[in-house]
Amino acid sequence: MARAPGAGPDDDRRTLVSAIGRNIRHIRQGRLSIEELARRADTSAGGVSLLENGRGNPSVETLRRLAAALEVELSDLLDVPTRVTRPTQIVRSAERPRRHAAHSEKLVELLTPGLLHEFTVSLFRLEAGEAFESRLDAHGAKAIFHVLAGTIEIAVGTELFELGPHDTLLLQVDGRRRVRNSGTEQAEIVTVFHPGGS
Repeated sequence: MARAPGAGPDDDRRTLVSAIGRNIRHIRQGRLSIEELARRADTSAGGVSLLENGRGNPSVETLRRLAAALEVELSDLLDVPTRVTRPTQIVRSAERPRRHAAHSEKLVELLTPGLLHEFTVSLFRLEAGEAFESRLDAHGAKAIFHVLAGTIEIAVGTELFELGPHDTLLLQVDGRRRVRNSGTEQAEIVTVFHPGGS
């Protein structure tokens, strides 16, 4: 990180802790409460709150556990984003970051440069009959599922939505959902996620 003229090491540390805290809050919002994140990371909610507010002195081990609980790479937390200075960015097909869908083993390709944006756009494929479940503990979060090819079913609570090619579903996401390829060919789906409030 380049040091501003007249800035000392303490200023650099505060800037980095503030950036890490913003990143944690941005990734967490719409996915987990502070309490749930703290529980999963085996740390205190107060410590997470301090960090999200740019205070504290987290150890590398604490940051590693927070990243694991958020299901992101440690580098995602340490990223001092260029999104403020570079609002226009290209994500090349071969360079797409890959992440697990929320609390699942399903890998998705990010179509956005990373998770530190107002919304996250991802692409995933399901083979015929393949299914996965994911869970978001969030209030006010929204997701859009758009089917590029194939046929899928999305179960949310007691509701079941069937989508075919070029169909789109907008839904509130709070809790468990199951996505299944109900067709005989590979399905390709784009999702847009907006975390909503904290």
